[in-house]
Amino acid sequence: MTLRKKTLLLVAITILCSIAVLHISSTSVLLKGFKDIEAQNARENIQRVMESYTEGLTKLALMNEDWSEWDSSYRFITDRDPTYIEENLTNEALQRIKLNLIVYVNNNRQLVFGSFAEQKQQHSQLIPESLQNYLLSNDILLQQHEQQEGIILLPQGPMIISRRDILTSEGTGPSRGTLIMGRYLNIEELAKQTHFQITAYQYNSKLRLQPSDFQLAHQALAISSLPFVQLLNEDEIAGYTLLKDIDGKPALLLRVQMPREIYKQGKISMGYISSLLFVVGLVFGAVTLLLLERLVLSRLARLSTGVSVIGASGNLSARVIVSGKDELSGLATNINLMLRQLHKSQKNLQSSEERYRVFLAQSLEGIWRCELERPMPINTSVNEQLNYFCDRCHLRECNEVLASMLGYRSAQELIGISINDLLLNSIPSSRNLLVTFINSNYRVVDIEIFKVDKQGHKKYFLINLLGIVEHGCLVRIWGVQHDISARKIAEKAIINAKVTQTANLKLQQEIDERKRIEQALFQAKELAQVTLQSIGDAVITTDASNNIKSINPVAEKITNWQPQEAQGLPLLKVFTIIDEQTKQPIENFVNQSICGECLVGTTEHTL
Repeated sequence: MTLRKKTLLLVAITILCSIAVLHISSTSVLLKGFKDIEAQNARENIQRVMESYTEGLTKLALMNEDWSEWDSSYRFITDRDPTYIEENLTNEALQRIKLNLIVYVNNNRQLVFGSFAEQKQQHSQLIPESLQNYLLSNDILLQQHEQQEGIILLPQGPMIISRRDILTSEGTGPSRGTLIMGRYLNIEELAKQTHFQITAYQYNSKLRLQPSDFQLAHQALAISSLPFVQLLNEDEIAGYTLLKDIDGKPALLLRVQMPREIYKQGKISMGYISSLLFVVGLVFGAVTLLLLERLVLSRLARLSTGVSVIGASGNLSARVIVSGKDELSGLATNINLMLRQLHKSQKNLQSSEERYRVFLAQSLEGIWRCELERPMPINTSVNEQLNYFCDRCHLRECNEVLASMLGYRSAQELIGISINDLLLNSIPSSRNLLVTFINSNYRVVDIEIFKVDKQGHKKYFLINLLGIVEHGCLVRIWGVQHDISARKIAEKAIINAKVTQTANLKLQQEIDERKRIEQALFQAKELAQVTLQSIGDAVITTDASNNIKSINPVAEKITNWQPQEAQGLPLLKVFTIIDEQTKQPIENFVNQSICGECLVGTTEHTL
C-alpha cells in the first residue's frame, strides 16, 4: 500500500473516529443533560399535580371554615334546629357545593347530623356504620383546636376531608363540636386540570398485585420522600408521589405519566449535530488531503522516486533534488549527506575487502569462518549447544592455506562442511574442544591439537577459536590454525638428541667410575702382595671352594710347595695339620671358619 493510500486511509479513519468520539461524547453528555432536564420537568409536573390536589384540599378547608365559624352552626350543634337543616343541608345545597360527606359531632362525640352521598348520587342522612365508627372514634379528627385535612380510604374510593371546631362567627368559643366535610378525590378531574394521565393505587394494597413500575416506586418512596421518576418506555416517563391520610400515613401512590417530548427534541437536535459534524468532517478531510498532497505527498513521492532510481542504479555518487525549506527539504539534504557517506563507506569497504582478501590469501595460517543456520541462545545447556554445533554450524569461508593443511586440493572442497567434520579425528576430540570453547566464554587461544589429514599424514596444529555473540545469541565462529608439525618434529629430534647426550654422559661417568674402582683394587692388591711377601706369618688364600689361590714365602717354606704348583689345589692337600700329643688329624678349621664366619684358633700342640 502506497503512502498516499495510507494517508487517505489514516485521515479517513481519524475523521471518522473523531466524528464518532464527538458524537458519542456529545450524545452521552447532551442526552444525559436532556434526561436530567426531563426528570426535573417530571418532578415539576408532579409538583403541579400536588399543587392542584392541595388547592382542592384548601378550597374544602376554606368552605369548612366558613360553615364551622358561623353562629347558625354554633346554635344548631346544641338545639338541632330543623330549620338549619332545611335551609342549608338539603341535597341540592350539598350537591351544589360538591360535598359527598358532612358530619356534625358535638363534644360528647354524638352524631348531631350526618349526610353521605356516593359519587354522582343524591345525599342521604344514612352514613355507613363503618365510616361512622371511624369518624366518631378517631381522636385526631375529634381533637379540639386542631385543623385537619387529608384523605380517608373508603371502599367507594379515596375521599379528602377537612375538620374544624364549631365556633361563633367571630371565631371564638368555646367549641361546641366538630364539623367534618368530605369530597371524593376525583382522579379523572385532577388529570383534566393538570392535562396529565394520572393513576392511583392504595399504598397498603398487596404489592404483588400492582404493576411492576408501581412496585419499584413503592420501594423507592419507602426510602425517600422525594418524588420518584422512571422511564416507562421510549415515549413516556412517569413520576410517582405519595398522598397521606388524615393520620399522616401514606394512603395513595400516585403516578403521573408524561410524554417524553424533551428527550425526543434532544434526539432530533443530536441528529442535526451529528449531520453537521459529518459534513464538517468531510470538508476538513478534503482540505487536509489537498494540503497534504500539495505540501507533503507529491514532494515525498518525488523524493522516493529519486532514492529508488539511485538504489536501482547503485550509483552512490548521484544525488536527490532538494526543494523548499522545510522538513522534507531537510530530509533530502540528509539523504544526500547519507549518500555521500555511503559512497565514502563503499570505497572504504571495497578497500577493506581487498585488503582482507589479500591478507586471507597471503596468510601463512589457516583462517576459516563457520556460520550458524540460526542464532543460538548462549543460555542453553552445553549438550544442546554441542548438538546445535554438529547439526547447524557449517563452514562458509576459508583460505587455501587451510585446505592445504587439511590435505584438500582447494578451499571450495571445504565450503559447507560442518564444524564437527572440520575438527574430525583431532586429539583432543572435536567434542572436547567445543566443550572447552563453550566453557571459555566462546574463546580459546593456542590449543594444540593432533590430526590426521585427508591424505593420512599426521599433523599438529595450534588453533584459536572466537565466537561472535550478538544480542545474547551466538551467530558465527572464526578460527585460525597454525601448522606446527615441523616444529613438533624438530622438538622431538631435540629431545632425542638430549636423551642420547644424557645417556652418553652417564655411560662415560660409569666407565670413569669403573676405572677408578679398578685402579683402587689394583692398588689394594699390590699393597696386599707386598704385605704378604713381607710379613713373618704363613698366609694361604683360597676361593669359596677351598682351592688355593696364592701362598706367601713363609707358607711356601712351611708347606714345601711352590706357589705355581699349589695354585688351584685343594687346601687340605697342601696344608694338613695334626695334634702333637694324640697324633690325630685336626678337623679342618678352615671349613669351620668359613661355615661359622668367625676366627678359629688352634692349640699349642698343633703340628
